[in-house]
Amino acid sequence: MTVLPSLSLLNKINQFIQTRRGENFSLNYGIFLLGWKSGLRVSEAISFDYHLKHSRHKDLYLVHGKGNKTRYVYVSREIIQELKTNHWKPNQTNRFAFNNFLKKVKAKMNIPANVELTPHTLRRCFTTHNALNGVPMPILQKVLGHKNIRTTSGYWKGSVDIRKFGEWLEPGSSPWETEEVPEAKVADTDPEIPQIPTKLENPSSDNSKELEYSKTIEKLKKELEQKNLIIAEKDKQLRNKDSEISLLTTENRKLKVVNQEKDKKLKELQEKVKQLTTKNSSLIENSTNLKNAVKNLRKIKEKRRLENKIFLLDNLSEAKKPQNNLLVEKEKSQDELQAQIQVWKPPN
Repeated sequence: MTVLPSLSLLNKINQFIQTRRGENFSLNYGIFLLGWKSGLRVSEAISFDYHLKHSRHKDLYLVHGKGNKTRYVYVSREIIQELKTNHWKPNQTNRFAFNNFLKKVKAKMNIPANVELTPHTLRRCFTTHNALNGVPMPILQKVLGHKNIRTTSGYWKGSVDIRKFGEWLEPGSSPWETEEVPEAKVADTDPEIPQIPTKLENPSSDNSKELEYSKTIEKLKKELEQKNLIIAEKDKQLRNKDSEISLLTTENRKLKVVNQEKDKKLKELQEKVKQLTTKNSSLIENSTNLKNAVKNLRKIKEKRRLENKIFLLDNLSEAKKPQNNLLVEKEKSQDELQAQIQVWKPPN
C-alpha cells in the first residue's frame, strides 16, 4: 500500500531540486512548488500566469481549472519570486514530462517504492497537511476547486493559513467578515492523524444524540475508506496510463528516427533519379544527334554515288568519240587509195 510523503521528505525533495538547477529543473521546480504549496492541479500549475493578480489581494491569483472554471488561489510571494527568477512562462511543458521528472527524482533520491510521488501526490499532500493544521474542509474545497466536498475529503490521507481570504477565493463573490485567524504553525515533524472514535464508551439510553453522532461518524468513516480505495484504484489506473503513454512516447520517438532515416534515403533516391534523368536526357540528345549524322552521311553518300555515276557516263561518252573518228578516217583513206589505184595505170 502506498503512502504520502512526509513533510520532512518533501523538504528534502525541495532541497534536492534546488541544488540541481538547469532549464528543466527550474521549470519543473516551479510546478513542484505550485502543486505542493498552493494545491494546484498539474494542468493548472503548467498554465499558471502570475500576471493574473487579484485586484485587492496581491497574494491571490486567478487560475483556470476543470471545465473552464476559474478560481483564485493563494500563491506565496516567495514562490512568485522563484518563478520570476527562473523566467517562468505558462505552458512550457506537459504533465507527462513533469511526471517523468518526479520519477527520476524518486529514483535518484532512493525513495522507497511504497512512497507515492506523482503530480497528484503534491495536491493531496497540500490538502492533508493543511487539514491537519486546522483548515476547514469547506475552505479547502474552494481552494482546490472541488464541486463536492466529498471529493475534498477523499484527498485527506503547508504551511500557510489560507482561511483569512474567505470567499474572495471565488471570482465574482463578495467578501465576508471573519475574525483574524492566527497563522497555523507547522511542526518540524509530521503531525499525527487524529483518531476518529468508532464507538462511544458506555452509551446510555438517554444519550441518543451521541449514539446518532457515533453512527454518523462510522458511516462517514466507511464512505471515506471507500473513497480512498477508489482514489487508490484511480491512481493505479493513472500510473498505468502514464506508463502506456511513456511507452507510446518512446515508440513514437523510435518511429520518428525511422521516418527520418527513410526521408533521408528518399531524398538520396530522388537525387539519384534526378541525376539519371539528366543522364537519360543527355543520352537521348546524343542519340538524336547520331541519327541526324547518319542521315546526313547517307545523303552525302547518295550524292557522291550519283556524282560518280554521272562522271563515269561522261567518261564513257568521251571515250567513244575518238573511235568513231578513226573509223571515218580509215574509210576515207581506203576511198582515197582506191581512187589512186584507178588513176594509176601500169606501163605497157
